[in-house]
This record gives sequence, C-alpha cells and structure tokens, in this order.
Amino acid sequence: MRHFFKLTVLFLFILSVRGSAQKLSYGIELDPTYHLRKDGEFNFAGGGFVALDISDRFVLSTGVKIGWQHLSDIDYGLYPCDLDNIEMVLETGESSSFLEFNHKSKFIGLPLQARYNLSDKENHFYLNYNFTYWMRLSTISHGTHSACGEIISDQQPIQKIYDTYAISNALGFGFEFELKKHVSIYLEPRIGISYYLKDIDNSYDFPEITYETRQTDLGLSVGIRFR
Repeated sequence: MRHFFKLTVLFLFILSVRGSAQKLSYGIELDPTYHLRKDGEFNFAGGGFVALDISDRFVLSTGVKIGWQHLSDIDYGLYPCDLDNIEMVLETGESSSFLEFNHKSKFIGLPLQARYNLSDKENHFYLNYNFTYWMRLSTISHGTHSACGEIISDQQPIQKIYDTYAISNALGFGFEFELKKHVSIYLEPRIGISYYLKDIDNSYDFPEITYETRQTDLGLSVGIRFR
C-alpha cells in the first residue's frame, strides 16, 4: 500500500511540474462496466484525474480511482433428492443442491491513460488507451447452502482484508464536446481485459473460492474536464 501511494504522488507531481509550462486539465470520471460472462455482473468505478496536453492532439493523464466489483460463484452437488432427476442433472450439470457465494469487493486504482484526439477542434472524437493498477482493499462474502429446494445453511456475511493486486487494460473510442468555456464533457465506450495476480482465497470460511484470472468487460466512461 505504501509503494502504491508513493507511485501515485510521483505521477501527480510530474504532471503538475510539467503542467506549469504546458496545458494542464483536471476532472472526474465515472466508469460503469459489464462483466462478459454467463450471468455477468455490473461493476462500477469512479475517481479524479489530472491530464497534460503533450501536443495539440496527444494527452497523458493519471489520477486515483475507487472501484466496486460484484462476483458470484455456484458449486453444484448431489443430494438424495437429486437422484430422482439424475438424467437431467447429468445432461445440464446443474442440480437443486448447490453452494452459492456472493462477493462484494472494493479496489483502489492508479490509472495511466494515453489519448489521441482525432481533431484539434473543441468538439472532437478521440482514441484512448487506459492501463490501471488495482489493489483490492477488502471483500464482503456471503454464502448459502441449498439442498432439495431449501436453504439448509446461511453463512453470515463476513469482511476480509486482502493484499491482492490486479491490472486492467482498456481501449476506448469517445467524443468530447465543450459545455461552456473551460469546461467539457466526454462519453467513451470501451472494452477492457483485467488480470488478477492472486485469484484464490483458501480461507477456512470459504474454501476454494476462485476468482477468474482474466475478465473481459464492456464499459462506458463518462467524465467532465476543467481547463
């Protein structure tokens, strides 16, 4: 965590020093995303940024983001009641007996973005590459055990602290337009891929909970920029 904040301060300092002689802007950004998998989930991130115009068309930026992520896992099993429908169980791989886990995680991230404006006009389209280094702060997990159509065990939600890291890459194509002098708004559809550097929680309460080491998301970034 200490190194994470040192890196953030370093990038902000570099941009502010260079910005004293060049064009500097700042703003806030919201990033809702949809995880592309079966029964995928909606996730959300938001934060602030500082951007530096390297040229009329090329912009670099960094900042700090807070992200919230929801994941759910289901592990099917067999109970005597499932034997009456064994053929369907074997065909679908699903039964009326299962363990279900829900995890709500909180992240802090350091984004680094490189944008290329397709025009030097105030209202313009642009291409954007986003790299973010994430650290998971905590996860609240809740598990239930169902058998034969009834809940036989309901684990109370517990909160656990993680020292878990992830990186994400995203490509976006957006449009920025001037709202009024020195204030603009942008909309940016994007597709992203995330990689988790530690993906298994072998705790006693929730054994062998696996987090996908690779996730693909569709998102829409919405931001406001002040110059």
